[in-house]
Order: sequence, then C-alpha cells, then structure tokens
Amino acid sequence: MARTTPGRKQPGNGTRTAVALLRPGHRQRNHPAPPTYVLTAGDLAGYLALHCARPVIVVPRNGAPLPIGKRIVIAWNGSAEASKAVAAAKPILRRADSVQLVVCNPDASPAMHGQEPGADLAQYLARQDIDVTVRCIQSEDDVGVALHRKAHDTRSDMIVAGAYGHSRLHGLILGGSNA
Repeated sequence: MARTTPGRKQPGNGTRTAVALLRPGHRQRNHPAPPTYVLTAGDLAGYLALHCARPVIVVPRNGAPLPIGKRIVIAWNGSAEASKAVAAAKPILRRADSVQLVVCNPDASPAMHGQEPGADLAQYLARQDIDVTVRCIQSEDDVGVALHRKAHDTRSDMIVAGAYGHSRLHGLILGGSNA
C-alpha cells in the first residue's frame, strides 16, 4: 500500500513528498489505521519510478536470481531519463561481470543516436572503468517486450532503464516500456 503525505520543509530543499509503504492491517501504537489505497505491484513500481527522487529497483513477482547486478542490460534510447538511470547505476555497473548497452530500433529515431547508436555512451562508460558491449536490435514488438527478451536471452539479471512520465493510458494506447 502506498500513501503520499506532505513532508517537512528542510533548509534549502523546499517541500518534500514521502511515500509510506504500509503492510495491510499494520497499525502503529496510539494511531488510527491509515487510509488504504489499493495498488497493484506494477502500479506501485510505476508510481515510485515516476515520482521518487531516487532510483527504484523493481524485482519480479517471482523474485530475482541472487546475486543481482552481475549481468546487466542498459536500455538506451538517448533520452534524459535513460541518462539519469545510467548515472544512478554507475556503482552497480562498475561491479558487473557483463554490461550490454542495448539500443532498440535505432533507425526509428536517428537524431537521438547519431551515426553509431550507443557509441557515445559506451565511450563515456569506458572512461568510468565500465566495460560495455553495444547491441542494436530491431524488433516489431513493444520496446519493453524486446528488452525483456534480450535480457532473458543473455541471462541478464538486471535491466537499467529510464522511466518517462506520460499517463498509463497513453502508454497502453501508444506503447511504452514502462506502461
């Protein structure tokens, strides 16, 4: 369950918003039961990814192989959101055994990728002591489905991807990897 509550003002930081994760039926001493909001796991993960100021790690419903972060796929589309996700994941990327930078359907938006899709990011990561292999894939499937398949096929245990903020309805109608 998630509940959004206004946070305290902190010097120099403005107003914060906090998301409280509550167990069903959980009550704190001397406090009434909090309001209950029904969210599916996907709704909660999506909400946190779009509203949280920090990176979010989402684990599949059936768990994840341990340890995670050894074989990583980076979902790269050249967006600011993807850049922020990669920057946040650098400590994990440095410790990985294998990092694949995957560009899905680069011909669909050549202005986002330049002449060699993924090359700029690969060079940046190499300067950060992160060894990366660039893979361009073509798929008629939704980008999220194609990335999941690539991660499965390469036995990757983590996907690093940015999340963008359009509505769930927009994503269902027009497609999107975080819808």
